[in-house]
Amino acid sequence: MYKRKLDDSKEGHPKRLKSLDRDSITDTEDIVPIKVFCRIRPVSSQPSDIYEITSSHSLKINPPSHASETAIEQFEFTSILGPCTTQEQVAATICYPLINDFVEKGKSALLFSYGITNAGKTHTIMGTYENPGITIRALKDLIDRNLTFKVQFFEIYNDRVYDLLQEYSKKEQRQSLKVRQDSSNVKIIGISEKRIQTFTEAMDCLRLGLNNRKLAETACNQVSSRSHSVFLIMLEGENAPKFAIVDLAGAERTLRANTVGERLKEASYINNSLSVLGRCLEAIKNNQSKGKKDMIPFRDTLLTKIFSEFFGMGEDKNISLIININQCKEDFEETLSVLKFGAITTGIKPMKSKLGQHRNVPGQEIARLQELEELLRAKEEEIEELKRQEMLKTQEQLQNVKQRELELESELRSKIAQEVESMLAKQSDLYKTSRDMLIKNYDEIMKTKDEMWASKLSKLKKNINCIDTCTSPLRETIVEVTIPKIYLNPFVTEEISIQTEDAPQPIEEKFGLIKEIKENTQKIKEEDTENKENQQAPKPLKSKPKHKTNLSSPIARRTRKGLRKNAH
Repeated sequence: MYKRKLDDSKEGHPKRLKSLDRDSITDTEDIVPIKVFCRIRPVSSQPSDIYEITSSHSLKINPPSHASETAIEQFEFTSILGPCTTQEQVAATICYPLINDFVEKGKSALLFSYGITNAGKTHTIMGTYENPGITIRALKDLIDRNLTFKVQFFEIYNDRVYDLLQEYSKKEQRQSLKVRQDSSNVKIIGISEKRIQTFTEAMDCLRLGLNNRKLAETACNQVSSRSHSVFLIMLEGENAPKFAIVDLAGAERTLRANTVGERLKEASYINNSLSVLGRCLEAIKNNQSKGKKDMIPFRDTLLTKIFSEFFGMGEDKNISLIININQCKEDFEETLSVLKFGAITTGIKPMKSKLGQHRNVPGQEIARLQELEELLRAKEEEIEELKRQEMLKTQEQLQNVKQRELELESELRSKIAQEVESMLAKQSDLYKTSRDMLIKNYDEIMKTKDEMWASKLSKLKKNINCIDTCTSPLRETIVEVTIPKIYLNPFVTEEISIQTEDAPQPIEEKFGLIKEIKENTQKIKEEDTENKENQQAPKPLKSKPKHKTNLSSPIARRTRKGLRKNAH
């Protein structure tokens, strides 16, 4: 790709940059090893005039008024796929040439899409069942050739590899896989492989993987891919070629996408992996064009580590990049960054393999180099095994800690239950003791009351006998007196009978006679007392002639006192 700022002050149409012949770009892979295609997504509203297709491989940019960069720019790609390009045309232009070299020449291929979110990457790579994309058409083409092959389908989510062809239950947590890299290729430990012979089997695998892939809704896209997916096709045989179709997650600005929480974490990993990929491509280009020897940071992320297998093994690889853009004015700044990413990719040539760099080295040194590579691979495997053992040990320790916590919790619960049971037993015993004491005291109180009332009843019976004795002329028979038990015990309603001598009249009349006798006796006593007082009263003195006396003398005072006393 070539890029140039155009001057509007010059007359006529802007002059195109000097570029390679288009036929040489498509036919000669040694000149442009990485083919870069640009597909423009159609819009439902009126098309924007920001992106102008000047030729089949040239795109002119007219920045909108609100853009930070207002200069007109022009980009060149291997091919420009306009909004009216169909899925079949995309596959014929990009995918089928890769499949021909993959099957007939045994060349491994890498096809990946790059763009902002909601730019049409997933539609281009996967499509739908009614309007299939590159992956489905590639599978159908291989099956039509009567080829048997194996597939792997995995995703890179938060810089971890997950198998998409493994069936998971809703409650089961997915386990990430380990990636091992040696001098020639990258292997994923424990990943599933499915052998494909029919189109139905291929669609079942693809459907299962898409259902397991991480998708979420953001402010920019209702169904946003939150991971990079890799669909790997492998022919059978030793050192067989690989065809990797990669759907990269969309780059996004967190403020525009309004990502928070888990979505913000996902966006951070996505943007970081895409940024490292850009640095890797830029380092490769600088090393090739400027003669530099910069280190290529393939190992910084899992995405670039997997890509290194296709960028670092010489000229037996085909690499194609699809730049997806949309025509929205609001996305211009992000889309311009995507186009600049395509500018970095253009012109990159495949790197030579490590073994190829030593073709002129004597045989002993080559053997020594291979021995060192084998040793390095063994050490890497040993390191991975130690990491795995350490992880298992850590998980076992965590499990032991959790088991111990459960045991302690169970012991504590048992101890608390025993204490509560003991307290309840003590309370029950205390209640029973208090109840027995109350019953005993109540019985003693009732017994004391019974004795007291029995004593009173005995006295009452004696008084009745005395009265009967005093009034013997009136007594002729024995009368039965019924006294309610309530006088003895207020809590007992029974009645008791007291036997005494019978009388011809009821007890009420008998008591009436006694009262009359007492009244008569009292009257007799009062009359006797009055008679005695009258007999003892002094006779009145005869009147004497008055004479003068000394009223204040002691004799007079004693005389008056005696008279008053006798008068009473």
